[in-house]
Amino acid sequence: MLKDCANRESMKSPEERVAAFLHYGFVPGAPSLADELPWARATPEEEVPERSLARGADMFRQACASLVEPDPLPGDHIVPLSGGLDSRLVLATLLELGLGSRIIAVTFGTPGTLDFELGREIARHAGVRHEAIPISEVRPRASQLAATLASGGRWVHLFEAFYNRLVPELFGDKSAYWSGLMANTINGSQCGPPGESWQSARLRFAGAKRFADSLPLAPPDYAPESALPEAPPPADVRLTPYEYLYAGLVYPFRYEPTLVVPGFDFRMPFKAPAWVDFALSLSSDQRSEQRHYRNMAASMAPELFALPSKTSFGVRLDAPRWRTSAARFGLRAGNRLRRSFPWLGWAPNRKVNYVDFDLALRPSGSLHELVEPGLERLVEHRAVPWLDPFAIWDQHRRSRRNHGEALVLLLSLEASLTWEARNRPTATGPS
Repeated sequence: MLKDCANRESMKSPEERVAAFLHYGFVPGAPSLADELPWARATPEEEVPERSLARGADMFRQACASLVEPDPLPGDHIVPLSGGLDSRLVLATLLELGLGSRIIAVTFGTPGTLDFELGREIARHAGVRHEAIPISEVRPRASQLAATLASGGRWVHLFEAFYNRLVPELFGDKSAYWSGLMANTINGSQCGPPGESWQSARLRFAGAKRFADSLPLAPPDYAPESALPEAPPPADVRLTPYEYLYAGLVYPFRYEPTLVVPGFDFRMPFKAPAWVDFALSLSSDQRSEQRHYRNMAASMAPELFALPSKTSFGVRLDAPRWRTSAARFGLRAGNRLRRSFPWLGWAPNRKVNYVDFDLALRPSGSLHELVEPGLERLVEHRAVPWLDPFAIWDQHRRSRRNHGEALVLLLSLEASLTWEARNRPTATGPS
């Protein structure tokens, strides 16, 4: 509710809100991180790297333990596993804390993708119970999407919000759900170039965070940086300008409404004060490219971190540079070919997080059947007069272009507009 209000107040007009959503995939609000998290209190210490690995490991254990100790939980500890680093570190730490018999690792996504396959491998090596949910086979019904909207999945990627709600619905409200939310920013993956100015960071963020790669959806004259805060962060916040934008906008206004389901027990160790205070006390060099974090995590769980990672394009973190470069080149070349020749039969994009919508929207089925009614309602809203949604759909369904992400964003926009129109307060209704 608070984030919805912030979203409404952050835009000068409904038209600006629509434009921002079509560019970013969410509506930026006003960052208030200095008030909400203890980042302003972090003091730079220029840690000695060798000593800081042990101290960092202890701080992360404390962060996890602080979320376990007041545990009246009658259910299980659910750890959604991706192919990256953060979820496997959470899993390893919970095992170290003695919760092995109560852990269920969950992988959900599309078979053949790195997240789905590597997550399965991590669970097997860790020796924990494992559930795999091939969400590419899940066909959402209109009623389920409506329930997702009602539970807070508005002004975000509606289908991602729907898929993320499948896990809590499966395991119920008696279990705890462990999330790596905020890990990338806290650990240094969004540092940006040294000494970057606030204005440069705003422009870079606006360019980097365009949601739909296949075509611009916002109005032709739209300046996406206009949706970002003009005032720089407080001087005592231990974040670079780009990190402040990323953490202050992407997490609260896109990731949290998508990933965190109201009414369920979500635990986020990377946001715990013990870890935040430590991670932001490290030098810029230690935080850059997550250097300290990767070394620390590998020292805590060497067997799990010896497995391939999505972060290193499907090979081991310690693989020779040529092999990592070759894996990166192969994935990128494959994606370029998919964009250039969409009519050929392709396997799903291996780096996709959930479902490859370029493929999923074409065959007959519920996703395909949601498109035309949704676009018709969007046209009725007259919210995107500069676009021809049906021309975009025609190019996609005929395999002339891959517009999957653009189409699901347009459907997400329509769903949010329709939900608000139906739930708009009236003179005699709720205020």
